[in-house]
Parts: sequence; structure tokens; C-alpha cells
Amino acid sequence: MVEELSLSNDSSTYISLYPNPTINELNISLKKKNDDEYVFYVVDMNGLIINKYTDMKIDVSSLSSGKYILYAVRNKTHSVSKKFIKK
Repeated sequence: MVEELSLSNDSSTYISLYPNPTINELNISLKKKNDDEYVFYVVDMNGLIINKYTDMKIDVSSLSSGKYILYAVRNKTHSVSKKFIKK
């Protein structure tokens, strides 16, 4: 199933990913109220959604080495995104 995401002008959300590059686990830090309302999508560089997560810690050990984008989505509106590298 593919979900369509719209863009948000909400610049008050900031995302931090660590460690980046990562090997097994990616931690997410958001500076915004109601962090628990976010859904996170890991997308490869071809735009394919790899997986959907709701936790602030993501197990990326099964991903192939390469570059990915993490999208933080709230109410089906794209709020913020950040690139990360899987070693």
C-alpha cells in the first residue's frame, strides 16, 4: 500500500538522527510537542518506501548499505525529513 504525503510549511519541527552513519540502530530526536503522534518512513534513494515505524529507535540492521531518507509524518502531512547512511 502506498500512502500519499502532502508537504507542510511547519518549520518549527527539527529532527536529529544519531548515530549517522549507523550500523544497527537509528535514534530519532524531534523538537516538537506530541512527538508520539509521528510516523516515520524510511525511503531509499529511488523513492521506494522501505518501512514504516512509530518508535523513536529504528532497527536498520536489515537494510543494505547505502543512503536513505527518513520522513517524519504527522496527520499524513510531511513535516520534516533527513538523510542518513547505513554502513
